[in-house]
Amino acid sequence: MRNSLCFSLALGLLFWAGCAEDDSPVNSIPGHGQLVFKVGSVPAIVSSIEADITNSSSGDVINVDLTSNTIVSLMVGDYSVDVTAYDANGNAVYRGSADFTVVEGLNTIASITMDPVTGTVQFEFVWGDGE
Repeated sequence: MRNSLCFSLALGLLFWAGCAEDDSPVNSIPGHGQLVFKVGSVPAIVSSIEADITNSSSGDVINVDLTSNTIVSLMVGDYSVDVTAYDANGNAVYRGSADFTVVEGLNTIASITMDPVTGTVQFEFVWGDGE
């Protein structure tokens, strides 16, 4: 459990989605800001990462493939992002989410902690008559 928690915290530090200024170029489209995803070293089990960015006021959803560093131009406003990492079989292995606000002319930064996806298994026993 402790290793899993440490790993989750380390992986969370590798994911940055852009509310502060940094040295990256900023999109100059009026009424827009940028959401910057910096994807660091990911666990070997992860083969793809996707993010669903939802605009809080309109409910519009943008799906982004995060196989490498990605910059997304968004209209100013409040958003939420749900990130899922998948293994080679398409199974979700990590998930994380964050809320953020896009400000005109700025790169937005929000930390996303990626937690391992857990599940349960139910066993059903069928007993023979013993003969």
